[in-house]
Amino acid sequence: DPPFLMKVYLRDPRRLAEVAPVLEAWAGQPAQMLFLQGDICRRELEIEIEAHCSMSPRPKARLRRAEQT
Repeated sequence: DPPFLMKVYLRDPRRLAEVAPVLEAWAGQPAQMLFLQGDICRRELEIEIEAHCSMSPRPKARLRRAEQT
């Protein structure tokens, strides 16, 4: 699973074709994106994004090697 999850709420689902490529380019890494149609709290917003990121800690030995190179 990608370490990056985005829930993208769109007020107007017809905007999906416009929004999806922009967010995919912005993420710049493997990301899981879930596009949903829903009510957004603030009327002036057309899109709301909720993002989650999880990272595994790297072993110290690996970090030391990477710093030496």
